[in-house]
Amino acid sequence: MTSFVRSIALGAVFAVSLPFSSIAESSLELPLQAPFGALPAATYDENTMNRVGDAKVSLTRLPNGNLLMVAAGAIDGAEASVVMSELERTKDGAGLRPVWQESHSWAAGGQSHGMMWIDHRAGRALCTPAEGSDETPFELALQNPDLIANVPMHLLFLPLISGAKEEVSFDFLVCKIRRVVSAKARVARHLASSSAGDLIEVRSEIDLGPVLTPLARAFLPRFSFWFDTGEPERWVGHRMPLGTGGPQVLIVRAGIPVRELEASQ
Repeated sequence: MTSFVRSIALGAVFAVSLPFSSIAESSLELPLQAPFGALPAATYDENTMNRVGDAKVSLTRLPNGNLLMVAAGAIDGAEASVVMSELERTKDGAGLRPVWQESHSWAAGGQSHGMMWIDHRAGRALCTPAEGSDETPFELALQNPDLIANVPMHLLFLPLISGAKEEVSFDFLVCKIRRVVSAKARVARHLASSSAGDLIEVRSEIDLGPVLTPLARAFLPRFSFWFDTGEPERWVGHRMPLGTGGPQVLIVRAGIPVRELEASQ
């Protein structure tokens, strides 16, 4: 992990749990998962499958008892991105929901590509433009139900790999178009099966309706998540862009041969 991305990710610990009034809450109910610490990973070029940088995914316990999810990836000497979210127990204690979500990405020289901040308790979201851009920051009020799941998709998709659900619907904040859009995810395929568990790919896409979705598919970023049912943490890797307008990359857990995922490209 580059020192720049690492310092940003660690700095999130000091930003969480600041006192503020609770006037709203996320409507998401994510499955419970015990903190698994930090999982070392690497960033791979989507096309060549070559390793291009470090990465990390972590789920840790905060002093207030909540969980902090962080996923960071970087291309050596080029773009970097980090996403994070604080998760709290739902009122009945049966699940988790996000308190806030954040994503931030940078160019090779460290210039900000823009930041997304979602405060579920305040019911507000903010998108900032790239450094040096003529665009202005954009703020919006979250709608009820608040189903935005930009960051904790890994947890949101667990019912799909367990077979409890066939499809998961959620919302996604797209700063580039300044709006919240509907999204859905399904199991795309079972890539491998063994006595230890199954390797499963889940794909999600923005849902613009039956007419526009097929037309827009070629222009929208692709999101895939891979899970191993034999691993307690489940997560194996995911495909994502490194921030708004950034290159598509694969973030893959250390020790996983990246070409095992090649069949799903």
